[in-house]
Amino acid sequence: MAGISDGWAIGELHRGHGKLFIKLAIPAVDAVMAIDFATGNPDSTANPSGLHIGYTNEGWEFTTTPTFDEIRVDEEQEGVSDFITTNEATITGAMRQVRNLTKIQALLPGSVRTAPTGTPTQIEKVTGGGLSTFSYFCAALVWPDDDDADVVWWVMLYRCLNRGGLTIGIGRTKDAAATVTLTGRAVSGRTAGDRTYAIVRAEDLS
Repeated sequence: MAGISDGWAIGELHRGHGKLFIKLAIPAVDAVMAIDFATGNPDSTANPSGLHIGYTNEGWEFTTTPTFDEIRVDEEQEGVSDFITTNEATITGAMRQVRNLTKIQALLPGSVRTAPTGTPTQIEKVTGGGLSTFSYFCAALVWPDDDDADVVWWVMLYRCLNRGGLTIGIGRTKDAAATVTLTGRAVSGRTAGDRTYAIVRAEDLS
């Protein structure tokens, strides 16, 4: 008889920034996102509309929170079973690059961006109000492995929207930032257990 092995593993710890990419292509069922190991970023050919959000206030955070419904019976004091009723998955943070209207529009459901136009005064703008429909997008939070340059990690929300709104602070001591709360939505047709998010470790063995 032997004891269970200790699980202390410094190599499994992580500290460091990640990059948030939006407007990615949703991977095929049972597949994962194509990654360029040279840069550690999503492959641009497979994700032609991909957009890196850029600088943040304090980085990004992924959270998934299932809600359970408990089954009770009269014959037992404790619950006898549970099932998941909802499962919310989010990526949250604060985007600092608010002087980019392409990024602002992508994170504001129901908004419309007008490309730069006009002369002698050129105008680019994002407008909102009056639209009740919007487009969801695929997003991934990507980060390098601390110890292995051939390994890249990411968390992907297959289909999400930003429910964080927009606050831009203007002032001598204010830091302008847009609140980001990407909330995952299920993709019907995908395999059960793989409809909302994926946590991936990819290693280049070439």
